[in-house]
This record gives sequence, structure tokens and C-alpha cells, in this order.
Amino acid sequence: MLVATGFAHARTVQPVWFRILLPADQSPATIGRAAFRLGPDAVLVFAAKLPVGRSALRQAAKSPDAEVIHLPDATVLRLPLARGQRIGIEAGKRSFRILIDASARTALIAPSISHGQIGLPATAAGPTIVLANPRTGTPILVGTVTDRGALRRRLQGPGYAVIPAWRGVVVAAASDELRLVRGQAGFVLRAAASAPPLPIGTPPVPASLLDSVPAATGGLGLPRATVVALRRRMESAQRRLAAAPPLDRLAAALRLARILLALGLGPEAHGVLTDLLRHDPAAIDDPHRRALLAVADVLSFRPVAALAAWPKDQPTIDRTDLWRGLAEAERGKTNRAARLLSRAVSRLLDQPPLPRAQIAPLAAEALVAGGRLAAAQSLFAALPHERRLALARAEALQAAQHPRAALAAFDVLIHGPDQRTAGIARSRSILLRYRLHQIGAHDAAASLARHIYDWRGTRHELDMRIALARLRAKAAEWPRALMGLRRAERLFPAGRSRIQHVRRALFGELVTTGALDRLEPLAAIAVIQNDTGLIPQGSAGSAILRILSRHLVALDLPDTAAPVMRQLIARASGDANRARLGLALARIEIDAGHLKQAQTALDSTNASDIDPKLVAARRLVADEIAARQGGSASLAFLVKSGNPRALALSARIAAARHDWKAAQAALRRLAAIEIPPAGPLDTHTSRIVTQWASAASQAGDARTLARLRAAYQSRLPPGRDAALFDTITAPPLVRGIALSAALHQIAAIERAGAALAPVPAKPPKH
Repeated sequence: MLVATGFAHARTVQPVWFRILLPADQSPATIGRAAFRLGPDAVLVFAAKLPVGRSALRQAAKSPDAEVIHLPDATVLRLPLARGQRIGIEAGKRSFRILIDASARTALIAPSISHGQIGLPATAAGPTIVLANPRTGTPILVGTVTDRGALRRRLQGPGYAVIPAWRGVVVAAASDELRLVRGQAGFVLRAAASAPPLPIGTPPVPASLLDSVPAATGGLGLPRATVVALRRRMESAQRRLAAAPPLDRLAAALRLARILLALGLGPEAHGVLTDLLRHDPAAIDDPHRRALLAVADVLSFRPVAALAAWPKDQPTIDRTDLWRGLAEAERGKTNRAARLLSRAVSRLLDQPPLPRAQIAPLAAEALVAGGRLAAAQSLFAALPHERRLALARAEALQAAQHPRAALAAFDVLIHGPDQRTAGIARSRSILLRYRLHQIGAHDAAASLARHIYDWRGTRHELDMRIALARLRAKAAEWPRALMGLRRAERLFPAGRSRIQHVRRALFGELVTTGALDRLEPLAAIAVIQNDTGLIPQGSAGSAILRILSRHLVALDLPDTAAPVMRQLIARASGDANRARLGLALARIEIDAGHLKQAQTALDSTNASDIDPKLVAARRLVADEIAARQGGSASLAFLVKSGNPRALALSARIAAARHDWKAAQAALRRLAAIEIPPAGPLDTHTSRIVTQWASAASQAGDARTLARLRAAYQSRLPPGRDAALFDTITAPPLVRGIALSAALHQIAAIERAGAALAPVPAKPPKH
């Protein structure tokens, strides 16, 4: 029975609103009660069946919108209440008094937070009642009390939020996976025994679940339930979609897509939302369909499509930071992804368990890679038992400058069952051991090369190939380092700009550190020829070209050097640079015996305003070409030039023409420049003396032979050159010599003629 004692208008406040009289077999002191605001209404919950009717309630409360709901074990009153007012419940001997703006003090309940559950101590805890949120249909867990205890503190976390109550404990749950149970010390909020474990009992997440519920209901609205319940809903939604008319399938398709996304079935949800357009093309611009399609694309690892599908003109559909951040993470844009995801950790935790398990590792790794360690740590704290976050936790240790702890974590993950985690952990372990100086660059590169295919994720493999190239460069394995980057450029065309940047950096390091000069000729040629596009302009590029020319000539590969030089001339800028390159090409063509091509190289790169030394060098090469073509004047100029290379060249040309007088003159001048005045001769100077003696012998100049024998025979080192010189400069045969001695001397002369060859000058500096 209800008795009206007053009415509270918006601006008129009276202490007692009305009373609820109880029958003789019920005592107010033993009935649990709770009171709280839900939107514009005050909700009063009594843990007993009270004799209250709707008409009597509306008459007593003087409100035509008042409602009473009778549950099997409770009675719920919903009363419109003006903003700023509050409700109090006082227990009398035979009735409850309902008060407006009651000033009676409440006993605040202080929660205790621990992993796995939240303790809510209450000295007079009553039964717990489960209500349905009239706006969303999700559970509202109500803990009644028989005293003045109330939980006023706002707590929220993944899947739950506390509604501040005037009496009792009230928790808004996102699904039936949560339980509020009465214990000896009060109430406990924990996960249902049959549901997947929820990260409750962790430090509260800053975002408010209550504020996000309306947006989620009007936007994504992914349902939360057990896997079995979701599968049943999916089957029912499939039947409804199949039975719906072709032009009226939007609502049914959206419902099925939400259930599929709650099950983590992104490709299947994408198929439903795409197939919908075959029957209802007008649904293509529906913002809810596009939002769900974007989420399905994220779960299907189609980030570009996800970013394109999200309805940019409908920001109220849902907060987009989470899904946009995940799409950017899938694209490899870690900094942008980390910035977005750091603002969306609470929304990630609010997702249903199955999709949350899929996206949490991606989000955590992106947060760590983007330097948002605080946000990553909050995610780890909220999901302490999520094994899929183990790799991100190890990477966070490394980012937080705890390398040895990170190395231990990586070593554990190497032997785990997940192939991706094991492959990435092994590569991280190798690189970390190198940084800790536990292994050298050569061993680290060899180990990383063996395990580069352990996980072939696109971004991971590209990162590892770049790291492998850097390790090989540190180990002085330059050809393999640059070759590996060229192969990576073919395998990953989307990463071309990044790979090109690393190639330029390594090539610049190869040149500036002098490592190119220390390479073997074949290795240096391979590096330069395969990376001609990286050769810089100016003096640095000229130095590289000189190295290339020297190695090609030393290996007797002028035909290989010439095309490279022509290509470099075509891309060169500046008259002086082109003239220098033309000189180098002319020398290479001369070594190949292509005199016309050599002259063409000089003519095509001729310039007037260049350095005098370069002019003199080009003139010398032009005279060499003319001398080789038979010009006497050019040969005489070479002999008089005083340049060691020109003198050696003129000696060879004169010998080829059998002009022994000119050959002697050139070799005499060359010996004066190259041979020291005293001391033993080396191989190079010994060959000069021997060739000079051969030219004098061919000219019949006995006086020069005698003078050479007296001056140099004692200075020649023992060996072939000394024996040859002795034979050439020996006195001629005379009458009366023994036949055996004569035959021996004749055989020696024949051997000398066969072994004698023109002595080349020292390798030219092109």
C-alpha cells in the first residue's frame, strides 16, 4: 500500500515524497534496497516482492510516468526526477519513506582493487539483483543493502562501469560475462565462471564506459556474450537475413555483421556487408555499414580499404582513434598509429574478448614502436594474463633500456608455439646480443641470414634485410651488404624509397671511410658497377672513378671499363668533370687497343676552360694515340716529355717499329728518373735495365752494353732478370772459344730473346 504525503515539483522540494506500507509478514529492516539515477529517472530497487501497483504508484507519486516492475525476487520503481535532485530511502517500523533531497548521511563503500576481482566491502549487504538497461539491453548489476551504505566512486574498466548510487552498489555491465556476488565481507565484482577471463580488478581506465554506451549502440554496438551465445545469435541472424526482402535487408545485415565482428570473423563480416549491395545498392552510403565495413577490413588486415571505408562525415558513429590507429599500424605507420592508439586504450579494452584478443598485440607493438610506453604499460596492466602480448612486453623492456631482461624474454619466446612470435623474437635476440657485444658483426650477420625466413611478414622481413645489410657493412662485407639491399628492392618495391636511403648511406660510408680502397679489385669493381647510380658528383665521384679504372686496368678488363665510363660521362656535369672522365676513358680504350675510340673520347669531352695540368695530361694521351698510329713527331714528343709513363710507352712503340735508337733514348731518360743512384734494384727497375740492354743489343751498341754491365750487374738481385742481363751484356763470341761454351752462350741468348718483353710503367692513375 502507498500513502502520498507530498509532491516534488522541479522547483518545490518537500522532504517526504510518499510512503510504502508493508504487510505484517515483511520487515523493512531486513529488505535490501538500492537507489540510483539512470538518465532522467530515479530507480529504486527493493529485494522483495512489495504490494505496489502502477496506478497506486502514479497516484502516490503524483507522476503519470512512474513505473513499477515486479521481478521474481525484487520490485523496481522508476520515478521521473528533476535534474539536481536526489532520492533517499528510510526504513520505518512498517514502511519505507521515500525522500527528496534527503540530507541523511550515507556510509561510503571503499572498493579494494586486485587482479581478477574488485572487492566492495559492505557491513549490511543484501541480495544482488540483475536489471536490464532500458536503452541498451545490457545488464545492470545491483547490490542492495539494509543500511545506508553506498558506492559513490566512479570506477570503470573493460566491460564495466560503476553508476554512483544513493544506496547500495550499482554496476553497468557490457555483457553477461560479469557477476556481482554477495560474500561475507560485502560484494565482489568478478567474471562469470563460464565466460572468458576479463581484465577486471585492474587499475581503472580513465575513459567512462557510460559515456561510450550510447555511441556504441548507435554506431558499432558489438554484442558481448559467450562464444556459444554469439554462435546462436549468428545462426538466428543468418535466418532473419535470408528471410528479409531484398530491399529491406540493411538492418538484418548490420545485425549479423556485428555478431560476426564480435566473434572476430572480419572477412565473413566483410562478405556480408559487401553482398548486401547486390540486393540493396542504396545502402552503399549508409554510415553504419561503412563503419562496420572499416572494422571488418581492419580485422581482415586490409588497412588501406579500412581507412577509405570509414565515414569521415559521421564522427558520432564511434570514436575512430582505435580503428584508425590499428589500420595505420597495419600499414607500418607506427608513429601515427601510436599517437591515435594512445588515446584509445580504454576503447580497445571495451571490445568483446575475441576481437580484442586479435587487435591487442597489434596495438601494443605499435605503441612500443611509436614510443608510447606509458599507454603500452596501461594495456599490459589491464590484460596481465594475455599471452599474445608477450612479444610486445619484451619489446617494451628493450625500449625502456632493460636489454638483458628483454634478451631473457626473447629467448623464452623463441621456443614458443607461435611461429610469428618465435621468428620475430629470434631476430630481436640476435640483434640485441650484437648490441650487448656478446657476438661480433660477422657472427650476427651469419646468424640473422640463417633465420631471415623464420617469419616472412612484409615489414618484419624488410626490417631484417636492412639490419642484415648494416651488419655485413660493419663486418666489412660490403659487396654482400649492397647486393642484399638491391635484392630487397626487387622483393619489396613498396619500400623502395627507404631501401634507397639505406643504400646511399652505406655507399657513402664505404667511400668516406676508405673501405673502398681496401677492397679486392673484383669486389670493388662489383660494388661500383652495380651501384653506379650512387656515385656522387664532384671530387668524391672522381675518386671512385679512379679506383674503378685502376682495378679494371689491373685486371686487364678495358672492354668492361669503357661502357661504364661512357655512362658516367653522359651523366656528368661541368666541363672539367667531363674532360677528366674523357681522359680516363681514352686511357682505357688505348689499353684495349681501340685507338679511334680513344681519340673520340678526347674529342667529345674537349673543353677550353679547364685546369692546365688536365690539359697537359690530355695532350700527352693524344700524342700517345698519334704515336701508336705511326706519327714520328708524336713519338719524339713523348720521348722528350719527361713523364715516366710517356717514356715507357715511347720505348714500347719504338721497339715495335724497330727504332732501337729511339728506344734507347726513351729508356735512358726513364732510367734516370726511376733508378736510384745507389743500392740494389727492385723488380721494376731491374726490368728497365734489362729492356735498355736489349735495345742496345739490338742496335749493336757494344759501348752502351759494356757501360750497363759495369754499372748495374752487381746491383741486380739474383734471379731471372739478373741471368738475362748477364747473357745480353756478355762480350760477343771470339775465335778460339770452346765449342761447349759457345753452344751454352747461344742457348742463353735464345732464351733471353724468348723471355724478353717490354717493361710496362707503374699502373697509371686514371
